[in-house]
Amino acid sequence: VGSNRSSSFNRPLKHDDVVIVPELFGAHDDWSLYYKLVEEMRDLQQSGAKGSEWISWHEGAHLISKNPKGSKTFSRVIDRLCEYFHIRKESIGT
Repeated sequence: VGSNRSSSFNRPLKHDDVVIVPELFGAHDDWSLYYKLVEEMRDLQQSGAKGSEWISWHEGAHLISKNPKGSKTFSRVIDRLCEYFHIRKESIGT
């Protein structure tokens, strides 16, 4: 378990580890980040951004997008995850 009070996760990670960081992106009952991300993705879809459409995944249990990169909120989330887990941004995918 990580801490949202720390700027980064300072323990070694293995490829199959699962790390839980409560409230890394805000209070557990604050959904504003989620709603902002959905709003930005809908804006991208309406503007016709290639690959931004929702795709049903895992027998309809999830919706994914192949191209969320036009979303500032998505970029902020990625930046925070990279900072927290010491990930080189150029090594990630969507």
